[in-house]
Parts: sequence; structure tokens; C-alpha cells
Amino acid sequence: MIDRCIGKSARSVVCSALAALSTGLATAGVVWEPYPITGPTFTSACAAAALSGWTAMSNSRSDSVELRDAAGTLRRTISRAELSALLPWMSFNTDADGPCALAMSDSGRHAYIGVCDSTAAPDGQPGDAILRYDTYTEQLTLFHRVELGGFNTAPRPSL
Repeated sequence: MIDRCIGKSARSVVCSALAALSTGLATAGVVWEPYPITGPTFTSACAAAALSGWTAMSNSRSDSVELRDAAGTLRRTISRAELSALLPWMSFNTDADGPCALAMSDSGRHAYIGVCDSTAAPDGQPGDAILRYDTYTEQLTLFHRVELGGFNTAPRPSL
């Protein structure tokens, strides 16, 4: 069938190209690279965007979240001060307090940050919260107050 469509000499070129392509694919493998994390290396949660390659890592010791693009370049660090400004009822006094769960939208536009606190909120509302970070506008906002359970529960919180 290929002979009738493209001729015998073109067929050998196509077959050679297919063989080279399949050989190249068969030998491809995972490229392992260290993931750069600043500060104390206690990663409490991680997330990745399926389509854009953005990743997020949280650290409950430093109460921070790092967001990186597909190349691994640090694009934004959300600090304890920023978390405290949006969540004034939280104490952030132990390793069990702080960012405890992460999720990202497929496009990488939104990062959702679950923040846990081991003390009950004084206003009677849920003590934990979910924050939303918009990577396009760089806005961090309170998305929802909820009880996530914290680090001392099984299973651990997830988004």
C-alpha cells in the first residue's frame, strides 16, 4: 500500500525515519534533578498544575509556600506575615500550624492553600482555612473557612 502512495525509495526513507524515531523514544528516560527549596527542608504539602507545569511546595516550619514555574524558577513566596494578615485568628505557634495541604488548577492559574491551626478559632467559626492565590493577578485571598483536621489527624488534610 505504501509503495503505491509514495514509491519504493520514499518508503525506505519513511521506514528509516520511523525506526530512528522509535529507537529514540525507547531510550528516553526520566531526568532526575533536585527540587530547590529555601529555608528549613520540612515540606508539608506539594501540588502541580497538569497543563502549565507550575508547582507549589509548603513548609509548616517556616509557614511559607513557594510557587515555581515549569522551569523551576521561583516565582513567588507566600510568607508567614501574609498568612497572618489574612488569618488573624491563627496562632502559627507550632509545626502543626500553617500550610498543611495544596492543590493547583490544571492551568496553573490558581493555587489553593489549606492552612491548619491547632487552636480553635475564638469567633466560633471553623479554625482552618483555604486561601486562593491567583498566579495571573498575584492576589492572595481567603477562599473559605473550614475544619481541615490538622497534622495530628489521620488521614492528613488534602485538597
